[in-house]
Amino acid sequence: MEEKNPVVPENPETAPVNLGDIERCFQDLSARITRQMEEAAQAESDRISQLDTREEALNKREMQSLARAEMEKCGLPADLAACLNFVDEAAVTEGVSLLEGAFRAAVQKGVEDRLLNHAAPKAAPILPLSELSDEEYYAAISRQNM
Repeated sequence: MEEKNPVVPENPETAPVNLGDIERCFQDLSARITRQMEEAAQAESDRISQLDTREEALNKREMQSLARAEMEKCGLPADLAACLNFVDEAAVTEGVSLLEGAFRAAVQKGVEDRLLNHAAPKAAPILPLSELSDEEYYAAISRQNM
């Protein structure tokens, strides 16, 4: 449809009203209002999306803070909080308790392995007295007499 500019008569009060011009004015006005409403709706959608993103980041930081506090309360390293699921408070609490159990079991196993591997202290090699220097000989004799 060819778009025509409305003809504005020199004296609007005495000029005849053209129905086609009025319809075009309403169509133009309707198109502008529709475009403005679409732009406003898009801007609102973008704003809501940004707010949702900020809210998610804020909730994640809050859950991380909660996880770190729970881990400190249990005596666990706070760096392990990165291993947790930050969906909600219940998930964080459950994750901390599971992580605590696994961490304590791993530490206990490490301690037991270390004790089993290093149970007895290693003795120094025993050399015959003839191979010792004078200083080593007198030091060994003085230790025996103590």
